[in-house]
Amino acid sequence: MIKKKLKPLSQTNKFKLNFLAADESNFNTLLDKIEKLYASLDDKNPYSARRPIKRFTYKDEINTDFFTDSGHSFTKLRKEVKKFFDGNIKWHSPYAAFNITSTPLLDTVAASTITQVFNPNCLWDLTSGKFILAEKKIIRLLGKKVLKSSNPDGLSTFGGKGTLLYAIKTGLGNCDQQHKKEGLSGKYAVVCSYATHFCVADVCDYVGIGSSSLIKVPLLPSGEMNYSVLESALEKAIADGKKIAAVICNGGTTIDFCMDNAKKIRKITNALEKKYNLPYKIHIHGDMVFGWAWFFTNETLLKEYECPASKKLLKIKKMLKNMIAVDSIGVDFHKMGLCPYNSSFFVVKDKKSLSHLGGTVTAQDDGMFGTNHPHYHSIENSKSGTGIISAYMALYTLGSNGFTNYLMYLMLVKEKYVELIEKKFRNIFSILNSKSLGFELVLTVSIDGQDFEKDDYIQLCDNIWYGETCPFMISQVLRYFHNGKPNPALLLYSMSPHVTEEHCLNLLTQLERECRKIITNKSSKKHSDASVFVPR
Repeated sequence: MIKKKLKPLSQTNKFKLNFLAADESNFNTLLDKIEKLYASLDDKNPYSARRPIKRFTYKDEINTDFFTDSGHSFTKLRKEVKKFFDGNIKWHSPYAAFNITSTPLLDTVAASTITQVFNPNCLWDLTSGKFILAEKKIIRLLGKKVLKSSNPDGLSTFGGKGTLLYAIKTGLGNCDQQHKKEGLSGKYAVVCSYATHFCVADVCDYVGIGSSSLIKVPLLPSGEMNYSVLESALEKAIADGKKIAAVICNGGTTIDFCMDNAKKIRKITNALEKKYNLPYKIHIHGDMVFGWAWFFTNETLLKEYECPASKKLLKIKKMLKNMIAVDSIGVDFHKMGLCPYNSSFFVVKDKKSLSHLGGTVTAQDDGMFGTNHPHYHSIENSKSGTGIISAYMALYTLGSNGFTNYLMYLMLVKEKYVELIEKKFRNIFSILNSKSLGFELVLTVSIDGQDFEKDDYIQLCDNIWYGETCPFMISQVLRYFHNGKPNPALLLYSMSPHVTEEHCLNLLTQLERECRKIITNKSSKKHSDASVFVPR
């Protein structure tokens, strides 16, 4: 038998130039690959909101072979990768006004890219250096700033749905301490308002208490939950023998910026705990995945602006101070933190609450590096550091002045749209959410006295979304409650940092043109629900 000399895999043809060198001397190879992959992408046109795409059916495409014995070269890889960006929304485009997705700071992208190269697994500090320290510093900042806590703790996680999952799981451990070992027993209730994100019902399913455990409370005209109905709903649930897993308190929703008063909710739960001699404190979770950023604005700077936009930001900040009464909060940095997907944090006011999470394994943390094991509380045993480093970089880079300028800018963009609609488009677009403190716009359409119907809004978005090219992108809300009834409407959410008055005017002009097409073709157009996507 001939002995083969051990040759490093990194020196063989297939793997050469595809690993970071042991001495890290070839880092520029990565930069070169990134540059070449980017150069291969189509459509860098500043006047399009999405890269072009031809519609396809998954059943026709999914069986296309891409895995071979010999693999492919980087030259072929470039051609293959570029097609997966087809149809992707360009969130940085001034004509993308589709949803809550910020254009990430290049600082956060650079930091997360380097993080992916070195690939820390943040399940244990011994394997991930100081990434868990960064995670804890962010959690402490959030706990101190929002919850006014000297003893907060928490976890970074995969999204807003993850923060709600941790919140309800914490609440379950709080109201039923035996469930971790013995499983769920009896009936449970999670209470929220109609403005709370719909995924809370999915989370009730995931944790095993069922979506029917969710009790929704109607809203007051202010957008807050109806507190008398909340009290009645909680009392009935308790009287029926249900354990209250959590009350979800809105800390700023993406439409109308609905905020609940956590202090009023706490007063209600305290009274019911005393009245029914409950053996637990009802867990209140602040869903602040969107609204957290307002906490980080500079109050002094906002007062100096002395304009309608700054006054709205100050009003929000003042109202959100009631969040001191909640037990936990959820925060998304990929929404308002200018971070890439995904970067979310679940924070508890009292670190002892984390004991309600996780399995039966425990580990002694003596506070020294090497003994911190977040995975004993977390649903994740494999956790990237990209969300952690992105959030840290955003906070470090922006400071309170940066967040203030960002939010002021978004409010000023909204004001410019409102001004243009009132001056040039008032006979076509009507603003339904003029009282909203947020920077979104909900619009109804009327062309030459003919109001859009629900199918017209669906058809309009169908035409915009599914065209091969896409000069602009907006969204829709098919049940926006106004004057006591649900209305179909358009949703305009502009978050690009590049928007000017000209962009606003161009988008509204193009939108008017598309709306007129709907009315013109309405009599001859046959609607087909099978081809139309209607979001929840």
